[in-house]
Amino acid sequence: MIFQNFDFMKKYILEFSQKKRVSNKIFEFSFLANEEIKDFLPGQFLSINLAEGISRPYSIFSLEKNSIKILVEILPNGTASKIFENMKIGEKFSAILPIGSFVLQENDHKKVFFATGTGISPFISMIKKVREKSIEKGISIFFGVQKLEEDISKKLISDFQNIDLTISLSQEEKNFEEKNFRIKSGRITKNFDPKNFDLEDTDFYVCGNPEMVSDVVQILQNANAKNIFFEKY
Repeated sequence: MIFQNFDFMKKYILEFSQKKRVSNKIFEFSFLANEEIKDFLPGQFLSINLAEGISRPYSIFSLEKNSIKILVEILPNGTASKIFENMKIGEKFSAILPIGSFVLQENDHKKVFFATGTGISPFISMIKKVREKSIEKGISIFFGVQKLEEDISKKLISDFQNIDLTISLSQEEKNFEEKNFRIKSGRITKNFDPKNFDLEDTDFYVCGNPEMVSDVVQILQNANAKNIFFEKY
């Protein structure tokens, strides 16, 4: 994530309020800010100061007035992971937000999202905004995991209707398809064909593992896609 000096970035105090399991390794952490947060654009992130000299950036999964949610992957022996694992309700942290220029383009183009892991986080707020504004010609998501048990995409988009979802499994042989939903073996790059989209009238958003981001962006650029937006984790 790239930090930028925007005038509307501001420091807030975030009080930890809830932890919810999303998958074996990924959790949803909720915080209440000391005041209402304004000027947030779907896709932006925050930088939270977890301890002296330990700050981490996280995409904002959801923001309503002063209520903030982020997705956190708990990693074995991770410095930040240990802090999140031991976090107590009511504990307070300083944070700077909103940050970033990886944001939703508010137009009537079709939206196609590519993500791995918590890289799907900024897309949830984007999809919510698109649906609120009724500014779309369709939404497709390509989500990559190693095994189906690690998938979080279907759960996270369950509140939205008519989203075309393809889950790619890089380390498991499973193939399944029904209307607007499919599971395919292989990486995202194997299960995506840019020829299936109008490359001038589609916005492509890519976020997650740096290798996946680079590979997908390269495919899109080679196909002469006009609107590509990406962020590497």
